[in-house]
This record gives sequence, C-alpha cells and structure tokens, in this order.
Amino acid sequence: MASCPPLRSWPHRLAWMLAIVVFALISMGGTVTTYEAGMAVRDWPTTFDYWFYPIRAWLAVWDVFLEHGHRLLGQLAGVLAVALAALLWRQNGGRWARWVAVGLLLGVVVQGTLGGLRVLADDRVLARVHGCIAPLYFALCAAVVTWTSRQWAEAVPDVDRGNVAGSSRSAWLLVAAMYLEIVLGALLRRPSSTTMPVNMWLLVWLKVINAALIAVLGVWLCLRLRGQGKRAFEASRQVDNLPHKLPRLPHKLPHNVSGILRRRALWLAAALMLQLVLAAATWVTNYGWPEWFTHWVVPLQYTVIAQGRLQILATTAHAAAGSLLLALSLTLVLWLRRGSSLPR
Repeated sequence: MASCPPLRSWPHRLAWMLAIVVFALISMGGTVTTYEAGMAVRDWPTTFDYWFYPIRAWLAVWDVFLEHGHRLLGQLAGVLAVALAALLWRQNGGRWARWVAVGLLLGVVVQGTLGGLRVLADDRVLARVHGCIAPLYFALCAAVVTWTSRQWAEAVPDVDRGNVAGSSRSAWLLVAAMYLEIVLGALLRRPSSTTMPVNMWLLVWLKVINAALIAVLGVWLCLRLRGQGKRAFEASRQVDNLPHKLPRLPHKLPHNVSGILRRRALWLAAALMLQLVLAAATWVTNYGWPEWFTHWVVPLQYTVIAQGRLQILATTAHAAAGSLLLALSLTLVLWLRRGSSLPR
C-alpha cells in the first residue's frame, strides 16, 4: 500500500460516512442481540411482506423497531459501499483501489445475505458468523479511510525502522488477539441450546485470559511508540526558525509518520482503558461481583437483572468498543508499514 497514488477528496469523505454507518450498524446489531430481537421480523428481504414498512407500525413495537432499524442501516451501508466502490474503481487509484472496491462490495453483499439467511433459517450459527464478519468489514472501512486520507499521501518517513519493524509484529499480534476476543464474545452472546454451562465458563475464562494478553500487548506497544513524536516536533521547530527571505511555505506541511504513530498509540491506550472499564461493567451486570472481590476488597452486592438497562448498555457498548479497537489496531499496523516502506 505504500506506493498507492493520492485520490480525490470524495472517496475519503464517503469512506468516513461508510465507516460511521457500519459502526452504528454494529452497535444496533449488538442491541438486537442483547434484547434477543433478531427474530422479531421473520421474513426477508421484506418486513411483514412490506418493502416499505409503515413508520407508525415500525415505531409501535420495540423489538420490531430494533430489527427493522438494523435492516435500514444495512441498506444505507449498502448504498454508501456501492458509491464508494464506484469512485475507487473510476478514479485512477491503481490495482489496489480496484481490489478494495471489490472487497467493499463483496463484504456488504455477504453480510446482507448472511443476515437474511439467519432470519429465514432461524439459525444461531449463522448469527455467530454474521456477528464475526461485521467487525472485519468495519476494519476494512477504517483501512479505506486511512488509505484515502491526505495524511497517507503526504506522509514523511522520519521513523526508526528497526523500532517500527518490531512494533509492527506486535501490532499484528494485537489485531489477531482483538479478533479472537470478538469471536469469543460472539459465541458467548449467541449461545445455542446444545451449549453446556461448563463450556460457557470455559469461553468466559478464555476471553478473560485473552483480554489480559490484549492489555499487555497494548501497553507494551504504546510504550514502544511513545517517543515517535520527537522528530516531528524537532522538524516543526526547524521550519519555524527558517529565514524570512525564503519562499513562503505551504500552510499545511507534510505529515510526519512519527507524530501520527504517537497519536495513534495514545488513542489506542485510551481505547484500551475504556474497554477494560466496559469489560468490568459487563462482567458485573451479567455475573455479579466476583466472590474474591467481595471477600477481600469491598463487600459489594449486585443483583443481576436479565435484560436490565445497565446490562444492555454495558454489554452492547463493550461489544461495539471491541470492533472499534480492532479497527484502530489495524490502522496502527498500516501506519507502521507506511513508515517502514516509504523511501528515505
């Protein structure tokens, strides 16, 4: 991706719009799963035999509102994906842009078809697959936002390539661990009638152990990249000290990869902290306070309320934040590769 030519501004704008809609779609889908409203509408692609479901009837029943709203967001994502793919294909972005355009179209078609088949077959396995592919598609959208940005086209290589190479391997491992966490979460949120309680608790503890690995990897990666902004700062100071007799420089200077990496690492650290808080809230609202915590730390009590407001908010936010972390980790990988592949 390092040699891709800059594109015009509209693909970048559409990529942002698509990423926002897909994230909203994932959040709405998580709410549908938490409320178990996935089968509120049992026909597809119509809704109760309507191609255009009446708004008054849509707003009348909460489960139908969630499921039909999820479908409407999916249709909007499909329209935006088609428009973005057409722009990427028409504008001379090279072979990479056409492959990305094909990926955007295939992804939205596959997800829409899986969602429809899950309804027609009332199959939880398809629901799991549907829930596992959605974060991958969101990560692809985030990658397109990165590739079509002005920062990507104007990036200046000013990084330590040895440091970046080691960080890149760690970032790829973080992406894999984040996706494994999403898969484990999808299995837990969509249990089948054949799942035994012991298997559920095994999944729970695998998820906890993997979350600890994610936290360690994320902290280590942020610490490794903490000094990447120094060269960008020194470069800006040198520009400020140039003699006034030189020609006037452009208002927007080229973007230093070191500064971008440092900012991305800070965003990643903030997102990890938020996700850990949401994970703790999800545990408490679904399982109550751990016995060791109430015995040795603070004797708190909490009554788990199935589909209570706190349970739904914490669980849905935790699932949505997982997709956001996956996309953020992938874009960090892309910028690391960008920094190591640009000519000096």
